[in-house]
Amino acid sequence: MEKVPYWEIHLIHTQSGQDIVVHLHTPIELTESPDQPDSNRVSFHFVPGEQPDMLRLERLAGGGLLLVDGKVVLTDTPVRSGSSITVGALQYRCDFVSRGYLPPTPVIRANWHTMTGSVRDHNEDAIGIYMGDGICCFVLCDGVGGAEAGEFVSEFAVKSFLAMFHQHIDQPETDWLAVMEDGVKQINAGVREFAEEMSRKLGKSVQAGSTLVGVVIDEWNVNLVHVGDSRLYFWRSGVLRQTTADHSTFMDNIYARIMAGDQTAPVKRNVLVKGIGKDDTIEPDLMTFRLQPGDKIVMCSDGMSDKVELHEIAEAVTHRDLRDVPAFLANLGDQRASRDNVSVIFVEAGTQAVPQDWHPLAQERAFLGFNSGWRIALNSREAVGGGTSTRARNLLIGVALVVVIAIIGFLVLQGRGDGTAPIMAQPPATTAAPDEPTAPPTDTPTITPTPSDTPTPMPTLTPTNTPIPPTSTLVPTQTLRPKRFERLAADRAGLSKRTP
Repeated sequence: MEKVPYWEIHLIHTQSGQDIVVHLHTPIELTESPDQPDSNRVSFHFVPGEQPDMLRLERLAGGGLLLVDGKVVLTDTPVRSGSSITVGALQYRCDFVSRGYLPPTPVIRANWHTMTGSVRDHNEDAIGIYMGDGICCFVLCDGVGGAEAGEFVSEFAVKSFLAMFHQHIDQPETDWLAVMEDGVKQINAGVREFAEEMSRKLGKSVQAGSTLVGVVIDEWNVNLVHVGDSRLYFWRSGVLRQTTADHSTFMDNIYARIMAGDQTAPVKRNVLVKGIGKDDTIEPDLMTFRLQPGDKIVMCSDGMSDKVELHEIAEAVTHRDLRDVPAFLANLGDQRASRDNVSVIFVEAGTQAVPQDWHPLAQERAFLGFNSGWRIALNSREAVGGGTSTRARNLLIGVALVVVIAIIGFLVLQGRGDGTAPIMAQPPATTAAPDEPTAPPTDTPTITPTPSDTPTPMPTLTPTNTPIPPTSTLVPTQTLRPKRFERLAADRAGLSKRTP
């Protein structure tokens, strides 16, 4: 595989010392005043030059004045380390800090955390992680609050997305944006069918849905798909930006208040205008961008983003270790009464593998890789009438076990209370041991003892008029009768003979 040229380019502001770090083919936009119209903006990027120590600056868009070493740039021009770049009144020094070649694929490290939170009784978020060889996939879904079966929909969406990725992971030259767009549309169709089935069963209109933000990182390219208000933030060289735009009425309200001059903090009354299950058709946002060494990605549900400010996320991403960032941000959102489930996925891109002596903890709503045993389907019986959810099913099993144990305990105590052996411990009926002689049948009830290592309580026999002394070998009862009893029996039968 062909190596990728790598240059780290620093644009250092000559007055403030601000350092902007870019790489080859990375678009950068500069403007003297952010409030001025686009005619004052300039965007450009750097591409390899004709000589080993030289790059070329290509102008991309904007009507502002752009100069390199005092010369106006209309299309492109060569740039060397130490060249000056001027945009309006802004002046920068261009330094080439390092150069070489990138490995064909980045080394991706990731960590994640999903939690129910301190207010909700169950987690309607779901996350998926699939780390392949040179390619990986991350997806986060938030079951729409207030809608029926949000936990089922988010889990279905995550598993379906991972299955889609698994199906195409070994196919060369995959158009991931097209694959992800088709995957989201299929997920949406499945959720709509599920909602219609639930509506028929409940006799009312049911809205079941979820947000979705997912990425496929293929070599150094990031392919992004997004619907709803779960977010993706992108960090580079100390600067964090929100890459996705929320599809919600809350953002529309914010823009309207800003235009009206209202600076008071709005109270969130969020309704999704685009999301999984919202309409029969769906057009997700699609985007692709290129990673550079050191870049970082944060994906999260609104349980975090609603309560943690952009600069706080940037501070955590910049200064905290990979193993700490997801749990820190999730707990920070929960501590500020987000009143929602909270999920965070954190991704780093590098060029060298770092020894790792830890692994993310197993989490109930985090699905890893792809499992052919997954049931990727939505069943309304699990949400309405004919079935139970996972947590409800676990609760019923627990209650049933408690009841069974209580019944067993009661029966054991009852058995011991009347002096007999416990009912559940009563031995089965036994027969005579094979080596012992068996008594012939008689009119008198007999008992044949069975040898045992543990003495078994013997039943109490009722005395009869003719007691039989205990013996290990029972003797026929006729041999025990006195002789006078034989004569008396014969006289009564008229068969006796007198004896002298």
